[in-house]
Amino acid sequence: MKVVASWSGGKDSCLACYRAIQQGHDVVSLVNLLQEEGRRTVGHLLDAGLINLQSHLSGIPLLQRSVSLDTIQAEFKGVLEEAKQVGARGCVFGDIALRAHRDWAEMMCHHADIEPVFPLWEMDRAAIMDEFLKAGFEAVVVATKGRIMGPEWLGRNINRQFLDDVLELQKTTPVDLCGEGGEYHSMVTAGPLFTQRIKVTLAQPVLRDEHWFADILGYDIE
Repeated sequence: MKVVASWSGGKDSCLACYRAIQQGHDVVSLVNLLQEEGRRTVGHLLDAGLINLQSHLSGIPLLQRSVSLDTIQAEFKGVLEEAKQVGARGCVFGDIALRAHRDWAEMMCHHADIEPVFPLWEMDRAAIMDEFLKAGFEAVVVATKGRIMGPEWLGRNINRQFLDDVLELQKTTPVDLCGEGGEYHSMVTAGPLFTQRIKVTLAQPVLRDEHWFADILGYDIE
């Protein structure tokens, strides 16, 4: 089935897209939402150019839209309608356990008469991370919930040591291994979907609304 993939730039949406391809789906576009001013992504606050770069390195075209709280539903439905014009019959999402997120995605797909696909839904968290790393993907932490994970987590590579440290943190603090509760967000920098690696060379920590974000100011392509 031809599908589009909801794409945040992070590990879960990436693995969901990769899984969909492995399952035989044809991903014809990545769908990404930007904040109203059109410079940064919703949630992760990644620069729009980095999402364009990921799309370029993956060879999958990008459908990118600027949204506000008032327009997000209409804009997302519009993107799905546009995707249907290029043959898409489904949309892939990287949600794991948040029912409210799944309900919203299913509602949007229902309105657009398109099939929602959730490759990671209710998977074991450790199994998800193990699959991500074994597939050869690489990612860095680009945002954290400040009261749970401080700025020292920004820029960290998501690898076995990172997972061990999150498991250690779980002993004293409620934190999801995949960051499903927004404890942290990531940006995929390399892996089997990309032809080259993104190497972050300069990033500045920014505190906004009790969340830490890595403002990526420089990067190379390797």
